[in-house]
Amino acid sequence: MSGKPVPSNLQKIKFFDLNLLIEFEVIFIFSSVKLAAEKLNMSSSSVSQSLNKLRQRLSDPLFVRDGQKLVPTTTAIKFHLLIGNELGGLVDKILNFTSNSEHSRFVIYSSTYAAQRILPDLCAALDNSELKCNIEHISADSALNSGEDILAHRKADIVFDTQPYYAFSTVTKKYLSDKIIAVSSNKHPRVNEVLTKEIMKNEPSTFLNVKTLGLLRTQRKIMEYLGERDFNFESSSIMVNASVSAKSDKISLIPEWFYAEIGESLGLKKLTCDFDFDPVDHYIAYNKSMLSNTNFVRLLEVMESITKVSLQ
Repeated sequence: MSGKPVPSNLQKIKFFDLNLLIEFEVIFIFSSVKLAAEKLNMSSSSVSQSLNKLRQRLSDPLFVRDGQKLVPTTTAIKFHLLIGNELGGLVDKILNFTSNSEHSRFVIYSSTYAAQRILPDLCAALDNSELKCNIEHISADSALNSGEDILAHRKADIVFDTQPYYAFSTVTKKYLSDKIIAVSSNKHPRVNEVLTKEIMKNEPSTFLNVKTLGLLRTQRKIMEYLGERDFNFESSSIMVNASVSAKSDKISLIPEWFYAEIGESLGLKKLTCDFDFDPVDHYIAYNKSMLSNTNFVRLLEVMESITKVSLQ
C-alpha cells in the first residue's frame, strides 16, 4: 500500500456530492427547479432534494420564491460568484479532455533502437508542423512489461514493437521493415569482405537478447540455417553488440540502417554473405480510443508523412 497521505482538503470534501454544485448553477441560471430539471434530464423532485441538501450544507435557503421565479439570496449570489467560472472551466476541461488542444503530451514505448530509428525523424517533422506537442519516450529495454500490457494499462499512447498486437481495442500497423546484415571489425584478422556459412559457424558472435516474438522468429530461422554458433557475448542493445564487434573478433547481425548511420564511425565493416537473413518487421500499435483525440490523429498524420504508410 502507498504511504502517500491524502490531501486534507480531499479528506474533508469526500462526503460532499459535487453534483450539487452543477444543479445549483443550473437553478441559478434558469431561476427555476422545473427548468433546471428539464435541462439536466432529471425529475423535479430529485433537483429539489439536491437543493435541500445544499441548503443544509450552507445553512441558507439560497433561493426564495417570487411568483414563478426563484430569486437567489445574497449567500447564493456569493456562492455563484465563488464557483461559477471555475466550475464551468472544470466541466469544459473534463468534457473535452480527449480531444482538446491542451492534451498534447504523448508517451511512446519502444526499444532504444526503435527510438533511434523513428523518433529523430518524427521530432524533426513535428518542428516543421503546426502540431505543438511534448513527446516522452519510455525504453522497453529497461521495462518488465510487454508492449501489449503497456497498451492495456494505458501506460503509453503508442507502442513500437517487432510483433503485432491483435485485439478489438487496438490498432496495429506495419510501420517499417529492417534488412539484417552481418558486420565485423574492419581489422578482423580472419574475415575479409565475404562471409560464408562455414566461416560464420566457426567465428565467435554476439547475440541480441531481446524476447519479442518478431525478433525471436527471425533468430530461430537463422539458427535453423546456420546451426549452433559460438555466442560468447550477449546484450539487449544493438549499439552495445555493434560496439563490441568493432573492438573484438566477434561478428554481429545488425540492421542495415544502423550500419549506414554509424557503422563506419564505430569501426565496422559490412560483410557480403552467401546467405540471406529474413527482415525484421516493426509495428506501431495504439488504442482505438485515442482516435477521438484530435492531436493524436494529427500526430499519426505527421508519422504518415515520414513513412508514407497509412497508420489509421
